[in-house]
Amino acid sequence: MMRMERLTGWIRGKVLFSAEGGAYEKLLNRCNEMGLSLAGLHPTPIGVKGWMPARDYRQMHRAARHCHCRIRVVKKKGLPFLLRRYRGRWGLVVGPALFAILCLRLFGLIWCVRYYEVPEKYQQEISRALSENGVLVGSRPTEESLRRARQVILMNSEDLADVSLNFVRGRLVVEVSERTAQPDPQRPAAGSIVAAKDGIIEEIEVRHGFAMVFKGQRVEEGELLVTGTYVDEKTGNIIITPAQGSVIARTETAYEITQPLQFTAQVPTGEVQNQYHLLIGGKRIPLGVYEDPPAGSEIETASEPLELFGFALPAMLEVSSVYPTQEVEISLSAEQAEQRARFLLDRALSSGTAGGEILSRSFSGELSEGAFSARLVVERLENIAQEVG
Repeated sequence: MMRMERLTGWIRGKVLFSAEGGAYEKLLNRCNEMGLSLAGLHPTPIGVKGWMPARDYRQMHRAARHCHCRIRVVKKKGLPFLLRRYRGRWGLVVGPALFAILCLRLFGLIWCVRYYEVPEKYQQEISRALSENGVLVGSRPTEESLRRARQVILMNSEDLADVSLNFVRGRLVVEVSERTAQPDPQRPAAGSIVAAKDGIIEEIEVRHGFAMVFKGQRVEEGELLVTGTYVDEKTGNIIITPAQGSVIARTETAYEITQPLQFTAQVPTGEVQNQYHLLIGGKRIPLGVYEDPPAGSEIETASEPLELFGFALPAMLEVSSVYPTQEVEISLSAEQAEQRARFLLDRALSSGTAGGEILSRSFSGELSEGAFSARLVVERLENIAQEVG
């Protein structure tokens, strides 16, 4: 009961008053007659001190005039005086309150994603799968969304045996276990060297094992070139050791393309339109008024976490670059079609994975039925040795 009275007094506000001179005993009696609450009264050398509700002080002030007493406020205590201190500076009170409400509202959102001992080659793949399933910074994950994301990651990866997604205090911790390769009994003995492609042998260098072909021989893709398997003469057991060596062969690679004289192509207009969106709480909030991209436009999207003074926020900024295109009818002459075909064949040659020394290039083409058909045959000297795992 006493605690409730103190709490009520603090909420309503109270003052410590001092009454001096005159007939202060008469003043106290008059306050009692007026129904004013007084507490903690104790005498002073020239009067009396005590506590009273702040709302009653004006009435006591009028009574003091009739008793020829001088009263004054010694101390103020309570919520009204605390709020009055911040009058005109409500930001000091509202700011922390809004911050507390915001923290409560953002509780349960993903603030950051941490990869615990996850190889770099898997992080991009896992990040893409999480984003496609709505599990990203600023979203509120559920057990269903985490379970679905885990299933998608395992279905799309041949190298991962298990994925763990643990959401702890705003952090999504990702852990993986790599799959252990199992031996395939149907495959050749491990360590053998076979031909990666067709060719004519020009040079053989065996560092360990036994050559199964000779110089000048034509071999086909997958044919055994060098083996490390042999029979022990003393025990008769088959010994399997890894073969080592290189086999240089003359190979041919053909590139073909058909270039129509008339075709329709989507050509960029040269304009670039950037669109910005805020990703937070599972919502995609546009930071502006944007129109739908024109049909056929190329769109590049990138997103990055938001930071404030180096502190990561549970939100991401998505930037979409829209490159509008227009449909253009292109007509080529026979000479232009041949030049474009040569360009496309050279690009295919430069972007290919084949290496080695190019010995010759043979280009041929013909114009028929409104299209130019071209063929490029490239002869190389390259190492065709491929080790069987």
